[in-house]
Amino acid sequence: MIFLTVGSQLPFERLVRVVDEWAAVNNQKVQAQIGKSQYQPKYIKGVDFIQPRQYDKLFKKARVVIAHAGTGVIMNALELQKPIIVMPRQEKFLEHRNDHQMATAIRFKELLGVYVAMNEEELGNWLGKINELKGGYKIQPYASGKILEAITELINA
Repeated sequence: MIFLTVGSQLPFERLVRVVDEWAAVNNQKVQAQIGKSQYQPKYIKGVDFIQPRQYDKLFKKARVVIAHAGTGVIMNALELQKPIIVMPRQEKFLEHRNDHQMATAIRFKELLGVYVAMNEEELGNWLGKINELKGGYKIQPYASGKILEAITELINA
């Protein structure tokens, strides 16, 4: 199963539409959290909002995650060693108030397991290779003891 999430705050119709059109001609099960969107997918199972527990279950069950370029969703995929395809929202398409997701995507692009699509064409290319995508290095959900000690020393200095 492939899990598509655009977060819970804003719709991301460009991303949902490309995945929906791809699903129409590919034999892949896609479940999606699409937000309050005008575009309603025809070939993927999309809902506005998924409760946190169900979201976590779908995320863990997914073979691949497709998402907006939100730091939280990327970190979650890395923590679970899930391959993730991200496409940043863009201000010019009125998908967000600024282009911070472009910067996030560029920053994470070098990490193993993070596949960045800066536009619909690149997203289509990654979707075409979806069965070849691999997860990256496992990151820990919390800061290491050494980092916490260093921060504590800095605060107490």
